[in-house]
Amino acid sequence: MESELPAETATPQFTDDQLLQFLMQELDFRHCTKTLKVLQEETECIYNPVQQFGDMTRLTALLNLGAMVSREIREASLDRTDQAVSKLREQLANVGLLPKAAVEVHSEGDIWDELPDAGTNIRYQEGLDVAALSSPEEQQLVDLGYYSPIPPSAIVAGTLNKLVGRLAQSDVDSFEEAQYQTVILRSYHLWCSPATLLDKLMQRYDVPWPTGVDGLLEPDVFERTIQRPIQLRVVNFISNWVTYYFSDFNDALLERLSAWAETVVGQDSIPLTNKLRGAIARRVAKPLKRVLTVAGDHPSPQLPPGIPASKLTLADVPAVELARQLALMVHEKYAAIETTELHKCAWLESDARTLAPNVVAMQALFNHIASVVSTAVVTPERAIARARAYQYWAAVATELRALHSLDGLNAVLAGLSNAAVYRLKQTLLQVPKRVLDSVKELQDLTNPNGSYKNLRAEIKSVGDPVTPYLGMYLSDLAFTEEANTDLDDGLLNLTKGRLVSNIIGELASHQGFGFALLGVEAVQELIERAPVLTEEELDAASAEREGR
Repeated sequence: MESELPAETATPQFTDDQLLQFLMQELDFRHCTKTLKVLQEETECIYNPVQQFGDMTRLTALLNLGAMVSREIREASLDRTDQAVSKLREQLANVGLLPKAAVEVHSEGDIWDELPDAGTNIRYQEGLDVAALSSPEEQQLVDLGYYSPIPPSAIVAGTLNKLVGRLAQSDVDSFEEAQYQTVILRSYHLWCSPATLLDKLMQRYDVPWPTGVDGLLEPDVFERTIQRPIQLRVVNFISNWVTYYFSDFNDALLERLSAWAETVVGQDSIPLTNKLRGAIARRVAKPLKRVLTVAGDHPSPQLPPGIPASKLTLADVPAVELARQLALMVHEKYAAIETTELHKCAWLESDARTLAPNVVAMQALFNHIASVVSTAVVTPERAIARARAYQYWAAVATELRALHSLDGLNAVLAGLSNAAVYRLKQTLLQVPKRVLDSVKELQDLTNPNGSYKNLRAEIKSVGDPVTPYLGMYLSDLAFTEEANTDLDDGLLNLTKGRLVSNIIGELASHQGFGFALLGVEAVQELIERAPVLTEEELDAASAEREGR
């Protein structure tokens, strides 16, 4: 019996603005600067460099991906069996031609009822001789799911039961275990909800007595070498989950976890119950503090003497001090971003303010800074005053690089690169060449070519504290989402999970180091309240100053 594909519609994967940015990147990549300039002016859209994919632009990469997927869709469409229809639906959803359903897993059954390892429920790296890794006696325990001789790093894909089962083995290398747990904590949202993951962990904790292995294990040996180690690892995993990813838990899920800790775990082990109780209590009482003060002396703020805070303007603040305050403001936003905000491109959704509030807040600050810069340069009536404003913000950009505030640096450069500023030829002629050269050097540093290779090298070389350019990581995550499916031949794609985990891990690794600087509230308020012009107003002001 043939299966029919329902007539459904889906939201396009890219907005018109995103496609326009991809086209502008292609023009930039091919050095078509005049065409790029005309396109920006005609569309009134400012080019914000987006991430390349290797040595290809996003447009080229997406066209190549589209050609490959088109071949796969054609092959799948020739077969009308239920399995082929399911595969076709998945391919169509991946390219936005059908709604992409969440890969939420509920129907796998109890984790201990899962069949022994097979290609249908778990897949390992090619070339791995699984059979040679355990004796026949050990294989019985492996088949029952108590442990596996295969390291978690060798897993390519699996069912949710298999992936969660590997979180808590009776015998596993501690380093391998820690790495694998981190991958799951950062990527499980690809496949299931926090409630479903907790269900599976509770199932894993309830270790059954093995059947069909009479004489292989004594009860006390089983409890000491298998049951207790697995239960301890389940509790350790949940404790780390609560401690470092507390935003995953809503009130109902937290209450359920607390009740389970007191009843089920409490009957087995008071120390384990106390461990869970303590982890929950600490996070409920006090959020995890991420930003740490860097050891060393804080430099005294550089403010003009004799000017009260109420009379202070941005122009009065030395470039070095303005850069310091911008660095603090930007890093505060960066450090507040939660892992949950980075899943499934939440910041691009219509309800992004709810799903990714801190990402949205940091993007808003970036845009505000860029607008403040553009407005400050374009607004003065005299060209010499505009040139001074340009030099001032160029100095701020230089100081931001010295402070390693690379997101702040990108924001200021975005303001200086605005088309309304770019058109001020008479103004730029009055800017010293050394200043223009320094801006060009900073633009080369932040250029997205080669997947931001220069910026990544800078981050690696300077060390913490550093505030990376957030857009770089968001582009990484977006492309990973575009180029990799959640499922791999029906199994949860752990390879994609590792890619997502690595990106999130790199972003998070810089959140815990603060700048050894003193905040000046008056200056930060000046930045927040600084007047800004809209793109239309900037364009009109620029044309009024020097024409088109």
